[in-house]
This record gives sequence, structure tokens and C-alpha cells, in this order.
Amino acid sequence: MSDLINLIISEIELSSKVKIKFFIHIIILNLSMRGRFNFLNMARFGKYNEKSYRNNFKSGFPFLKFNIAHIKSRKFKELILVGDASFIKKSGKKTFGLWYFWSEIASKVLKGLEIHSIGVIDVNNNQGYHLHAIQSPLLYLKIFTRAIITEIKEVNKEKVKECIIGKKTSLANKVDFYTNHFISNANELLKLSKYIAYDGFAYKFSFVSTLCEAGFEIISKLRKDANLRYLYDGKRKSGRGRKKRYGDKINLNTPELEKFNKDYQTYELSLYSLVVYSVALKRNIKITYILNNNNNKYVVLFSTDLNLNGHKIFIYYKARFQIEFLFRDAKQYTGLEHSQVRDEKKLNYHFNISLTSVSLAKTIFYQSESNINKPFSMRNIKVNYYNKLLIEFIYNKSVFLQTSIKIKQLFDKLELFGMIIQKKERKRSFNYNFHE
Repeated sequence: MSDLINLIISEIELSSKVKIKFFIHIIILNLSMRGRFNFLNMARFGKYNEKSYRNNFKSGFPFLKFNIAHIKSRKFKELILVGDASFIKKSGKKTFGLWYFWSEIASKVLKGLEIHSIGVIDVNNNQGYHLHAIQSPLLYLKIFTRAIITEIKEVNKEKVKECIIGKKTSLANKVDFYTNHFISNANELLKLSKYIAYDGFAYKFSFVSTLCEAGFEIISKLRKDANLRYLYDGKRKSGRGRKKRYGDKINLNTPELEKFNKDYQTYELSLYSLVVYSVALKRNIKITYILNNNNNKYVVLFSTDLNLNGHKIFIYYKARFQIEFLFRDAKQYTGLEHSQVRDEKKLNYHFNISLTSVSLAKTIFYQSESNINKPFSMRNIKVNYYNKLLIEFIYNKSVFLQTSIKIKQLFDKLELFGMIIQKKERKRSFNYNFHE
């Protein structure tokens, strides 16, 4: 792992040896330690004291440059960008950004934190990797601000305004915040891909128009009541006046599929594509009508790139879900929700180090030729690195073990202890006799 990180860092401008040394340590520690991922537990498993971890988390790190260099080093053939927000459980009263956010798991608004993450998907292997995450500010929730101000007493109105509205940010709403995350890093992101796959939240004029002006192309999902119109292809009337541009409104429940192009078909699915006009987005878009042949249910996807194949739109949007697996693995194995810090800089470092650890673990996993066609298992990575940490600790503390040749031969096999492996590999890995 340290060799991989040093190779990536050599591609970016980072002169601080202290930051590099700590970054390598915290990545390996993040994959090795068990329990809560707070500073006290890091001091128990790591080589620094609790105060050193706090200070280094506050110093920051160029995560976006590092992760882009990481992706470029993998030399993927086809990439798309993805973005999504994730709710982070958090208690307390003084934490930066603590507010009420939507939780997909609970399907309701809960008190906690929210991060917006940008990732990249390797389309050929259907694997997601982290690029950058930032914490959502309080200001963009205008509705909650108005609701609180109207419900509290008049005496506290000014204090609430200072607390919520007085934040140092020019972002007016949620859409501005999400789009600004892409636009502020557009020069670096466009070098990877121009396509952004986003969930149904992206079906907004301000979201699509802002990112398209920056050079991106959006792939997302349409609402079932979306207002779409056919492009007019009939005879043009001569004379004065504006020429007819659009035809009838499209009824998505019973569309005229003979006007569509059939791009792909299986026993279960049929994919139809057509360039139409979106009234909400005020632009022509390419839609992919996905029909389930068994129950006649449908889903409609769209792309702002009118030349993109309908089947590609389906593949890109389907690959978007890999960012959810990044959040899942980070929450379960690298402590995305375990941080007990309250400072904005420390929180930002914690969120990015947690997600970056999962991405680097995938690279280490797929570096082995025997794992190329296997599904990624974050649990195996965690067990393996914990075994290495424990073996290294015992080995360094014992003079007898360092001089025993037979014990050294067992260490490589003990690293696999507790891992989920196939039966053939298990027999080969554990085929030894303790009494030799």
C-alpha cells in the first residue's frame, strides 16, 4: 500500500514530507484497526498519540489531486463522473454543519450531517472510486430557515438569522451547492470524463443548464409526469411567422414507439431512444425508454448529449449506483460515521480519508491477477490488514520469533486467517502441519 501511495504522490506537487508520511500511515491504519474510528482508538492501534492525530487532521490534504492521479495511474478505458449526497449520523450540538437532512435509509428528515461526494466509475469493470467530498452547508435550506424563524419567539429571530443565514457562503440553495462542487473543479474533472451520471434530482433546469455551460453532459432519470414534446418533422408552411418546431405532447404511459429507435432488446427489457424537447429543461434531450416486457412497467432516462446511444445511456446510469457501494463500504468498514470531531477541517479530512481508503483498497485488490474477475470484498481487505498489523506487532516484540525460520514461513499463511476465500484456495493456503 505504501508503495502505491508514494507512486501516486510522485505525480502531484506535494512537498510536505510530514503530510505524506501521516497520510500513508492513516490509510493503512484505517484499513487495519477495529472498533470506532476516533482519535482515541487511533492512538491505541497506531504509532502516534491522540493529539498528533487531531493536529494532522486539521492540516488538510489535496484529496482531489491525489485521487485524480490515482485514477489516471489505473489507465481505465472508459470513465464517467458521478455525484451523490449521503446522510451522516451525528449527535451533539456544536458540530459544524449539524442540521436536518434527508436520509434515504430512514426515508425522512433527520438531524445530522450531509456530504456531497464526486466519484468516478470504471464502466468496463463496473467499479466506483472516490474523488472528492465536501460537507453541505446550512444556508441552502431556505425552507427550514423560514419555518424555524416563524415558529420561534420574536426575541430570538435575530439570533437565528445570525446563526443560520450569517454563514460565509454565496450559495443560495441546494442546487447551487451541488453544481458548484463540479464547476469549481471542472478543469480537473473534464480530463477524466465529460459525462455526469446523477440521480433524479438532476432533472432541474438550473442543475442541467449550469453544468452544461461548464462543458459537462448530464445523464439522469426523468419523472413519470415529465412534460416532453416530439420534434416536429412535418411539412413547413411557407409565409410569415415562426416555423413550427414541436409536435404533440408525449404520453409516457402509452408512447408512440414506432417513432422511436430500438437500440437494444432482451427477453426482459426493450430499449427505445428518441430526441425530444423537454419543457422543464428548455432544451432538446435524448431519452431512453426502458420497457419491461414482463409487466409493461417503464423507466425513462435522458441525456443532454443528443448523439449518445440509448443503450449507452442505460449502461452509464446503471453504473451510477456504484457510488452507493462506496458509501456503504465506508460506513461499514472505514468509519465514515464514526468521527467525533466538530471542526470543519477535521470533518472534511475524515470524510475524504474514509472514502479514499476504500478506493485504494480496490486498487490493491485488483492488482493481483487472480482477483481480476472476482467481486471486491472490503471485509477481506479489513481482515487481511488487521492480521498483518497483529502479526507485525507480535513479531517486533518477540526476539525469539525474529530468529525462528519456521515461524516466518507461517506468517504469510496467517495473514489469510478469517478471510472469506474459496474452498480450493483454502486447501492450498492452509495445507500445513503445525507439528513439522
